[in-house]
This record gives sequence, C-alpha cells and structure tokens, in this order.
Amino acid sequence: MSYLRYLNLSHNQISGTIPDLSSASSMTMLDAGSNNLSGSVPILLPEMQVFQLSFNNFTGSISSIYIYAICTIRWLDVSNNQLEGALPSDWANMEELAILSVNYNILSGEIPHSLGFLSKLQTLHLRGNNFSGELPTTLRNCRLLQQMDIGENKFTGNIPPWLGENHTSLAFLSLTRNMFYGFIPPEIGRLTQIQLLDLSHNNLTGKIPKCFDNFTALVDKNLTTTPGFFSR
Repeated sequence: MSYLRYLNLSHNQISGTIPDLSSASSMTMLDAGSNNLSGSVPILLPEMQVFQLSFNNFTGSISSIYIYAICTIRWLDVSNNQLEGALPSDWANMEELAILSVNYNILSGEIPHSLGFLSKLQTLHLRGNNFSGELPTTLRNCRLLQQMDIGENKFTGNIPPWLGENHTSLAFLSLTRNMFYGFIPPEIGRLTQIQLLDLSHNNLTGKIPKCFDNFTALVDKNLTTTPGFFSR
C-alpha cells in the first residue's frame, strides 16, 4: 500500500476495526466517517492531511494518535464516537491543523495549553464532552478562528476578554451549557463578524453590554450558517 494516497470509505455500514496502515506511508487522506467501525483510533501517518473518522464507535484514548516528529494534518475529525480520557498534551507538531473536531465523545480534563500553538486553527469543536477548567490564555494566539463551539461541557471561570480582542474573525461562538460566571465582557462587542453567539445556560450576571450594537453580521440576511455546525 506504499502508493495509496486517498482512502474514502465513508457513509457505508462497514464494521470491525481499521487494519494497520503503517505501510501506507504516502497516504494523505483517510475518510472512514459514518460507518460502524470500532476499536482504537489508528495513528496519524506522517503525510496525512485529512483524518475523518466521525460517526463511528471508536473507543479508548486519542492521546497517542501520532508518533511522528512531523505531522502535516490539516483536518482532524473524530467526533461522535466513544473516545475517553484527555486530549493529547502536545500539539506543537500539528502546526498545519486548521480543523479540530472532537464533538460528542466522553473526553475529559482541561484544554491543553499547547493548543495555542495552532496558529492556523480555524475551527475548534469540543461540544458534548466532560471538559472542565478555565479556557487557557494560550488560545488567544489562535487568531484565525472562525468557529468555536465548546458547548455542553463543564468549563468554568469568567468569559475571557481576549475572545473578543484576539478573535475578530469569529463567525460562530457557542459557550452554552457550561459553568461560566460573571459579566459578559464588553470586548465581545469586537466580534463584528459574528453570526451566531450562544452564551445560554451558564451563570452569567450583570447587564447586556451596549457594544452588542456592533453585531451587524447577526442581522445580515445575506449570511448563512455553516453546514454541520452544532451537528451531532
């Protein structure tokens, strides 16, 4: 399989486990989403750019999905499985990563600070897990973020002002069903590209900031939501 570059098995009824693909050293895309696959998540191959395993029955941890010093992955989606444990602690080798989706698993722990090294990250989907703690300040470095959905977890603390200061390209932001408290920071008003803002089901207090008048994109009839956002 040394010449195999693209493998797409998605949207079937395939079951069982994924065989050892380590000999497919040139593979750049693996899409086995929407099947009945189970077992452990395979490791990321050094040339892989798309890793799509959503909507299966994978179990175990994802903390050791890559073992190579260099990783070219751009799209990593293992959402809607039964994965548990913490996120990998070191993301520095995934500097090309643009899309990270782990929605609806059984993952826990805090967001690792090293996620802030992902300067090209555009989509961060963590919804429907058991993540906790405060948002790491290193996330302020992910200035290209357009979608951030961390709803239905156990995050706590104040909503950090840097969400508005450093992420002015955000179009979708959901913090719903967590344990955030305190005031809504006025810096949120700098999200002039925001189309969907969901802060519901937290412990927020105070008044609605006047800066919400800046959310002109919320009422722009020409803008449409991105397919798959908040999907399960």
